[in-house]
Amino acid sequence: MNETVIFDAARRIVDLGSKDLGYKYVVMDDCWSAGRNSSGYLVHDKKKFPNGIAHVAEKIHELGLKVGIYPSAGSMTCARYEGSLGYEQKDADVWASWGVDYLKYDNCYNEGQGGTSKLSFDRYNAMSKALNSTGQLIVYSMYNWGVDGPWNFAPTTSNSWRTSGDLINEGLDCKLPGYHCSIMNVLDMAAFMPSKAYAGAWTGLDLLRMFTNSLWTAVKSPLMMSNIMTQIDPQTLSILPNPAKGEIQLYSGSLSSGDQVILLLNAGTKTREMTVSLAEIFWDEGVKDTAAQAAKRNCSVVGVTAHDGAEKVYSDVSSSSYKHLMGSKIGSVGPRGAVKATVRPHGVAMYKLREQKRDEL
Repeated sequence: MNETVIFDAARRIVDLGSKDLGYKYVVMDDCWSAGRNSSGYLVHDKKKFPNGIAHVAEKIHELGLKVGIYPSAGSMTCARYEGSLGYEQKDADVWASWGVDYLKYDNCYNEGQGGTSKLSFDRYNAMSKALNSTGQLIVYSMYNWGVDGPWNFAPTTSNSWRTSGDLINEGLDCKLPGYHCSIMNVLDMAAFMPSKAYAGAWTGLDLLRMFTNSLWTAVKSPLMMSNIMTQIDPQTLSILPNPAKGEIQLYSGSLSSGDQVILLLNAGTKTREMTVSLAEIFWDEGVKDTAAQAAKRNCSVVGVTAHDGAEKVYSDVSSSSYKHLMGSKIGSVGPRGAVKATVRPHGVAMYKLREQKRDEL
């Protein structure tokens, strides 16, 4: 990881159209620092970043993007570079002076300051206060691996928080804090946390993996790519920005546009015909609009709408998929009706429901 890698990634985000889809943070991970100076402030590695981090931030800002940086809430980072525990204000001040916009705050070498929600809260809240005192708007992402139930204290301390260890296809599967977890394990936990998140405070399900975009979008997790952007191929590119992608699960929720997003997940090993009624889709509408009332709606079934600039990203996608990706109407469902979809093994079907007005029927 060095200045060239960061600049190349930033330029590719712009050139490939990912910026237009909402990807706007370029986050440097571990291994960027060279310890502290005699005044106790962090300094960058001059071989990796010969022009300094402030220069990196300036160039990334010129592209219309924002820059993030990585420390750990411990005596060392996970790669054993200088940690930020006990240096919260000094570190926040220097990042603000460099023009940093995003902080990925890990949990390695935490000196035993964990084990209860109060201990973890105090440790992460120290950085929250330090960041706020700088006056610089810095998105604060807590990477504490879901230890001590961050969903109970992180919403008022940070902008996003991890619920588990890093994702992996197989392994210990969350047997120990910080160890690898399967996608289904992480998703099952997230399904019970929707009430913990709100605008500006999000449940984070780790970096994107192949075909997790739709799932992460449905539970409103931040989307973070970890690809080598200079080597990305058209197929992967079309999947990454595409939010349209027990064994059968339904995820449903309202969108700011007034539409309702629905996602059908087939975690089994065989293709399934899946059906979900409007009553099931709108079951948690609450006092504002009960499920029974919502089930009487006439709705259009719409492909998940892509942002401006998506035509460039989806230029290599087959025409049969294009209609779903670009937000076109692909069906309708009447009062007390149901949405049906054929879902492949370990796959998802994702749509939006849009209420039809009388003059549209």
